[in-house]
Amino acid sequence: MPKWKNTYDSGRKYNKAWEKSYPWLKRADDCQQGYCALCKVAVIPKLSNISAHENSKKHQEKTPNTSQGSLNKFIRSKSTDQEKEAEIKLSLSIACHSSIRSVDHICEVVKKFGEKSVLEKINLHRTKCTAIIKNVVSASLKEELKNDLQDKKYVLIVDESTDIATQKHLCILVRYYCDKKDKIQTAFMSLVPVIETTGQILFDKILDEITAFGQTLTNCIGFASDGAASMVGCNNSVWSRIKSESPNCVQMKCICHSLSLCIEHAFSKLPSNVGFLLTEVALWFSNSSLRREDFKALFQVMNPADGENSQERDVPLPFQKLSKTRWLIRGKILYNILMNWEELLAYFSSCEAKLSINARYKCRLIKEMLADRMNYLYFVFATPVVQEFEKINSLFQQTNGDPHELSRQLEMHHESLYRRLYNQNAACKILENVDFGAKFNQEISIHMVNSTFGSQNEEKCKIKEVELRCQAMLQEALSQVEKRLPESANMFKGLSLLNPNKVLSQTLRGKFEDLPFPHLMESDGVIEEQYRKVGLVEWCEEECFAGSGIPKDSLKFWQGVAKHNNFKELATYALTSLITPASNATVERIFSLVTAIKTKPRNKTQMKLLDAIVRIRSHLIDNGICCKDFECTTSMLKLHNSDNLYGKEESNTTDNDETDYLENVLH
Repeated sequence: MPKWKNTYDSGRKYNKAWEKSYPWLKRADDCQQGYCALCKVAVIPKLSNISAHENSKKHQEKTPNTSQGSLNKFIRSKSTDQEKEAEIKLSLSIACHSSIRSVDHICEVVKKFGEKSVLEKINLHRTKCTAIIKNVVSASLKEELKNDLQDKKYVLIVDESTDIATQKHLCILVRYYCDKKDKIQTAFMSLVPVIETTGQILFDKILDEITAFGQTLTNCIGFASDGAASMVGCNNSVWSRIKSESPNCVQMKCICHSLSLCIEHAFSKLPSNVGFLLTEVALWFSNSSLRREDFKALFQVMNPADGENSQERDVPLPFQKLSKTRWLIRGKILYNILMNWEELLAYFSSCEAKLSINARYKCRLIKEMLADRMNYLYFVFATPVVQEFEKINSLFQQTNGDPHELSRQLEMHHESLYRRLYNQNAACKILENVDFGAKFNQEISIHMVNSTFGSQNEEKCKIKEVELRCQAMLQEALSQVEKRLPESANMFKGLSLLNPNKVLSQTLRGKFEDLPFPHLMESDGVIEEQYRKVGLVEWCEEECFAGSGIPKDSLKFWQGVAKHNNFKELATYALTSLITPASNATVERIFSLVTAIKTKPRNKTQMKLLDAIVRIRSHLIDNGICCKDFECTTSMLKLHNSDNLYGKEESNTTDNDETDYLENVLH
């Protein structure tokens, strides 16, 4: 070879454009030579040499049998643990607070202002972000739950709902005692798509998920759901099939659903005028800012500040709409209308002349109802009754409420209703002796004083009709409570025997055979013997309670007892029994998350991505942390690799979470 040839070849320069045609080609460090990332050898920066190297036998053996896009991922330099952690945390933050598509712009901003730091090296866009959410964070949390749930007794909480895209979802939660965190954990298991909701199909879906988590139905000690026939029917339901697989499993009806149905049936005994005002007052103001401003101006005129130190009443706008799925809304609507009765009457009296013909009739109808003092009396009576039901309902919506306190409140509420209608001899009170409430009686007296002498007999007849309706509401409320709540009340009454106030008392403690879940007790009598002795120990002097004293909460008490070597079996039994959920409120909160995630602009969100985002958000909520406090685990860093991120993708699934309309807006 001539000398000039060597000199000519050594003077060649590397052309970066070659990398588009040869993705395995890179520029060698500190020189103009090419470098094969697969063969780990230098290549002369000449197109013919590069082509010859690509066709060589050595290079062909090193080349993976994959697509061009995967080849690019193959030769990409490995990310450090710091870069992986930054990408995981940024992806998790996106999953918590925004749509996936926004990461395309956020990542560029972060890289721009993160020069000379680990943030400069991150490479994160929507495809990778989606892969991290599904295949790294969610997969790691799912595996963590699977390991934590092994050989544990658990309770299933199940419900089904339909999202904005008319896709039916079966949500499965599992409640168990977590030894690692030393607390009762209500964990999100899965969000399963369903088409038909028959008992057999739902049962098969539940069984598949339980099996995937390495569990069996024999360890299921409780099943909680709503009252749908396909869920809890006597025959051919999910519950009937679970009962056949696990005979000792206990059905737990949602008390919150039951209380909501109790007050709904009781409220139906009042005249339809009351229900009409509840719905139409809110609808009147819901779609008109002018009406809201007019009412606000009138309200401020009628409720001026009396002095420098006094404050004006807040304008109750917008009035909330009645909804069957919101258990605590009816009492708030009743209270808002009652507290602003005179202002509403003045508003509808003054605005009728300014309205269009179509709106005048409804305005006149509402005005006449507000002007009728009998309707006002119905609101005065019904508001505290409904609010008391909703107060009890809110107690049972707690994730970890104390069974003893819940049982006591439920018993007191039933006894209060009973005594309003019946005397000590269990005889029904006459109408004059029924407890309608002091405010109700006071308003009747004021109304009779203000009425004219000639019309008093007529007004008395109207008031008697109101009292009869109110009595019917109380009777229906009491009947519904006695019909719907006995089984749940008995369950919590049994769990209340585990409260320290009863366990440590020689007079209040229950019999051993009255304790709940007898099948959880060992047959050798160890737990029974420990139950006899637990009340004989001076627990305030024991190390587990030496600093803080004996707690009144059942869960905290048995967590302390579990640290005592002589009562481990009894404490394990008690803690397992206390995983009983008070209601289905937790699964309803999951559906609220689904509604917040899968909105109209994001109605194309795929099922796997939706499940992953719900899992991440519910995990953060359960642990009381936000994305900034989340700590990446070692397993997440191990899962953060190209094989795991992109190797599982389906060819026909892109997991776009936006509509085409939104895509056009953003780009």
